[in-house]
Amino acid sequence: MRPLPPLSAASPRRWRRTRATTGGSAISGIKVGLMGPLAGIGDSLIWLTLVPICFSIGASYSAEGGLLGVAIALLLINAINVPLKYFGLKFGYSSGSKFIQESAARGTLDTITNMAIALGLVLVGGLIPQMVGITFGLEFTQGELVVSIQELINGLIPGVIPMLLTLLMCYLVRKGKSPVFLIVVTLVAAIALTALGVLTTA
Repeated sequence: MRPLPPLSAASPRRWRRTRATTGGSAISGIKVGLMGPLAGIGDSLIWLTLVPICFSIGASYSAEGGLLGVAIALLLINAINVPLKYFGLKFGYSSGSKFIQESAARGTLDTITNMAIALGLVLVGGLIPQMVGITFGLEFTQGELVVSIQELINGLIPGVIPMLLTLLMCYLVRKGKSPVFLIVVTLVAAIALTALGVLTTA
C-alpha cells in the first residue's frame, strides 16, 4: 500500500529537520520493515483485485470493439486509487510523525527500529527462492538411470543456489562493486552458461 510508507519517509525526515534524535538507521529500518508486509497488502488489494475487476467491467463495454471500455476501466481505477493515495498519504504522514515522536520520547524507537529491520529482512529473504531463479541443465546418465543435478540439489537443500548467489552479490556490493556491473556480469554469465548447457530456461 504505497500511500502508507510516509510513516517511514516523510515523517522521519520532518523529525530530523526539527533536530530530534531520529537517525538514518531508524529511517532505513522502518522503511525495510514496512516494505514487505505493506507491499504485499497493497499489491493484493490494488493490482490483484481492483485492477482486474475494473478492467473486467471495462471489457464488457468493449466486447464489440471501441475504446469506451478502456476509458471506463481507467476512470474506475483512478476514482479509487487517487483518493486512496491522497488520504493515505495525509494519514500516514500525520500518524507516522506522531508515532516517531512518541516512540523517541519513550525511548523505544531503537527497539522498534531493530524489530522492523529484522521483520523486513525475514520477509525479503523469503522472496529469494521465488525471485532468483537458477536451473541447472546438467544430467548424468548411468544405464537407464538419469540423475538431474537440479533435482539432486533441490532434494538436499531446496533454494540453496538462489541463496548463495544472493549472498555472493551482497558480499560483492559491500566490497564496492557497482550493482550495474554485477547485473551485466550476471546477465553475460547466464547467457554463456545457458549456451553451454550448464543452465536451462526450463
